Amino acid sequence: MSQSPVRIDFRAYNVGFGDCLLLSFTYPAPIDGRAERHVLIDFGSTKAARGGPSLADVAALIEADTHGKLDVVVLTHRHRDHLAGFDPATGGATIARLAPDAIIRPWTEVPNGAAPAAAPSPGRRKLLDVLASGNGFARSITAIPFAGRLGVAESALMSMAAMQLGNDRAIGQLDQLAAASSAHYLKFGDPLVLDMLPGVSVSVLGPPDPETWPAVLHQAAQSTEYWLGAGSADPAALTASAAGTPLGMDGDAESLLEPGPGRWLIDRLDDHLVRSAERLVHQLDSVLNNTSLVLLVEAAGHKLLLPGDAEVENWGYALTAAPDHQGICDRLRGVDLYKVGHHGSRNATPKLSLYPLLAVTPPGRVAVMSTLVGFYGTTNPVPSQALIDKLSLPPFTLLRTDVAGSTTGARSVHLAATDSTAFAPAD
Repeated sequence: MSQSPVRIDFRAYNVGFGDCLLLSFTYPAPIDGRAERHVLIDFGSTKAARGGPSLADVAALIEADTHGKLDVVVLTHRHRDHLAGFDPATGGATIARLAPDAIIRPWTEVPNGAAPAAAPSPGRRKLLDVLASGNGFARSITAIPFAGRLGVAESALMSMAAMQLGNDRAIGQLDQLAAASSAHYLKFGDPLVLDMLPGVSVSVLGPPDPETWPAVLHQAAQSTEYWLGAGSADPAALTASAAGTPLGMDGDAESLLEPGPGRWLIDRLDDHLVRSAERLVHQLDSVLNNTSLVLLVEAAGHKLLLPGDAEVENWGYALTAAPDHQGICDRLRGVDLYKVGHHGSRNATPKLSLYPLLAVTPPGRVAVMSTLVGFYGTTNPVPSQALIDKLSLPPFTLLRTDVAGSTTGARSVHLAATDSTAFAPAD
């Protein structure tokens, strides 16, 4: 008879602005000599916390916390703040030594030359082409020698462009691990059976197939689903459209999608083009976020929601349009632990369609936010204070990696199978 976990531990390592999460299951008796199973969800950062551990230090913590063995690695999407730690020069060599048995990535991440996870329909092909072009554009931006004219706008552009780049060494390391294990490249609704995690169910709620849900190819500038702080426009006056502006169709920015030699940009980089390029990089950021895996993990009578950086357009299909969207919403009511999407961004925890499902009584809901204040955004900074305020009220307990007391190690929570009050902080 298959065993079920009697305890679940969830650790959010303090990597600064990034995600590195460890989900551990403890069983009542050893299975194949081990009573624990461990799942690593993302490992990256673009800005370390002051006084916090390096990625190499975090890798050593992961090795200690897993007792030398990982069972599953999940990469929610290809942004550097979720990926950089897999570089062998940072923490990737340690992760490889932990010999994971399964590697899980979005359908967009099938290695070059491998069989595609899904047929190359026009919608899928368009998204893959946009991601490839966007990566080349970001590389061109980061290669520009601004030669003393690195003002506020140029600095913001360079920073955003750098975040879009996949780390080739990290991706190569994951490709090697996938080739030596069970590899899964997933989209909404795909079945996922992980025999190495008995008693654990994992449902894939995103990303949606762009052929089925074209809205994932568009980005809304504003939405009533966004968390807006003091001084922002009245949400009732904003457009709620999920369609937004198609990537690459933003006026002048369209001509920058495939910029050609970097010299072309250097010669013409006036303030207007900097702003235009900045808008395009923002769009690229959202498109890549919307390739994020959204996973609902269920075990021992508890539910954990792990959405990567999924934004409103990714969420829209599962919550409003999928054939079983009402059933999905019912399952999300009373989630015990919510890993806050996109480091607390205003557009990654849909205000009207998701938040009410999570904010149900009784108390005991835990929201875990991996973030770093002051690093990303000025007009709409991450994390959103409006969202922080809501997640700091009952029924939630909000745990943040950037608060006092978590400068080293991880913020962690745990529960036993018999708990009726969901998670309790374990720091």
